[in-house]
Amino acid sequence: MTPSTSHEATVKRLVRRYAKTTELERAQGLTWYAQEEAWLKATAAVFETSQAHVIAAYAALSPRLRVSKNREALMGLLSGRRRSGVMSRSQNMALAALGVGTAALRGPKVTRFACNLDGCQQCVTLDVHAVKAADGNPNRFDYEALERAYQAAARRLGLSPAVLQATLWVQERGRAN
Repeated sequence: MTPSTSHEATVKRLVRRYAKTTELERAQGLTWYAQEEAWLKATAAVFETSQAHVIAAYAALSPRLRVSKNREALMGLLSGRRRSGVMSRSQNMALAALGVGTAALRGPKVTRFACNLDGCQQCVTLDVHAVKAADGNPNRFDYEALERAYQAAARRLGLSPAVLQATLWVQERGRAN
């Protein structure tokens, strides 16, 4: 299979997957990033900390955490406490991010998540759920190629790539619960 054929097949899978989402999933996907950004903005204000640094720390903490656990871990770090059950590498990166912002971030998932949380609609956060939604193997995939497939599928659907990813993430996460 040529790369373009593989790309086209993935784009079609994403479009078909979106067609199977419910109205509720679509509504949740449409507002997910804006709601998290608002929560992060409020959290930054409470702790009198830079919103950009809080966003970066939240993104750094995100690998392998559910949203509720990510929020708890962030609140813990902002209060001066590390959380058990959170990878130490993620907590170290988050602590660095609280000091220097996105310059501390490493890895495409974390950097794009911070970008999306800061209002970017073009990059794509590919976590386990987003990769599964594209019928990919979360342990082995080409991040840039899958991101381009999400972007192409979003164009066909008249959506931003971030909204497509969030909607499919909501759907896939619901299936995992």
